[in-house]
Amino acid sequence: MKTETINKAFNGIDAPAQAATIDAIRQHPDLAGVGFHAETRWTGGARTSTTAGRFEAAGTEHQRPHTHLTHTDLPLPFHGSDQAASPAKIALHALGACLTS
Repeated sequence: MKTETINKAFNGIDAPAQAATIDAIRQHPDLAGVGFHAETRWTGGARTSTTAGRFEAAGTEHQRPHTHLTHTDLPLPFHGSDQAASPAKIALHALGACLTS
């Protein structure tokens, strides 16, 4: 099945480029594999820091120009110091972002 040609951006996404990617994956399903790498460190109490920047896509390893840093902590009732979002909130954010992008 051929993806319908779209000649503009849609909600900030380059629709023609996205359609070309979908067509390429249909022709070469091995390009669909994606892997993400992150490192999480305990920073005391219920706090953690995670850095992420490297990922694999289309059979190639990529390094983002800047790593991303995410902090987590637990709320006070769970004996955290409430200095960052809880891991559950981060997971909900990730799920919501997957569903809306």
